Amino acid sequence: MKGIFYVLSFFLPLLVADPVKDEDVCLNKLYLDKDVMKPLLEQVIHPVEESVDYNAFLECFWKRIGYMDERGDLYWDDIRVDYEAKFGKSDQLMRVVVHCKKQHLQGNNHGETAVKNQNCLMQGAVDYHLVG
Repeated sequence: MKGIFYVLSFFLPLLVADPVKDEDVCLNKLYLDKDVMKPLLEQVIHPVEESVDYNAFLECFWKRIGYMDERGDLYWDDIRVDYEAKFGKSDQLMRVVVHCKKQHLQGNNHGETAVKNQNCLMQGAVDYHLVG
C-alpha cells in the first residue's frame, strides 16, 4: 500500500504503540500541513536541500522513535533491530546497516543528518531488493 506511511513503515520500531501518534505529534509540533507533507513522506530518497520542513519532521520523528538522541547521535543497534524485524535477518541487510554506519553521514543539523542516513539505508534496501 502506497500511502503516507509507506516509507515511514520501514523506520518504525516495533515497540511503538501508535506510530500515527508519533507522526502527528511531529507534524503538530512543527506546524506542518499533513497534506503538504504527504508527497514528501511517500518518497524513498530525499535530497537534503529539498525540504527544510521534511528535514525537521524526520529529525523529530527519528528522535521520537528512538533512532536519534537529542545530541543527534544515532542508535545503530536499534535501527538494525527494527530493520531485521521488518525485512528479516540477512547478510544484505547487515551490509546496508554497517555500510551506512561506517559512512558517519552528518548534515549541518540533526534533520539533515537523519535524512542523509535514511537515504543511505533506503538506497541500500532498494539496491539489495529489500524493498520494492
